[in-house]
Amino acid sequence: MNVGANFVKVNVQIIQGLEAGTVIRDVPTPITIGREDENLVQLNDERIRRFPAKIQSQGSQLILTDLQSTNGTRVNGHFT
Repeated sequence: MNVGANFVKVNVQIIQGLEAGTVIRDVPTPITIGREDENLVQLNDERIRRFPAKIQSQGSQLILTDLQSTNGTRVNGHFT
């Protein structure tokens, strides 16, 4: 995680699905994740909702918010 004056950049690693193994580097927060083109991290997988999750920074912490996805959101294999 790189912390700047007014932003945080993170690396996002995809661990399952069609894009498993992909690492997206230096993504600025806030980050939305999902199928739609408007997401900073777009996943090409029909099992993923259009806007299932958001990552934002608060000081030196990252906060992952599940945006009412059907199957929940996981971090390191654990549900948030």
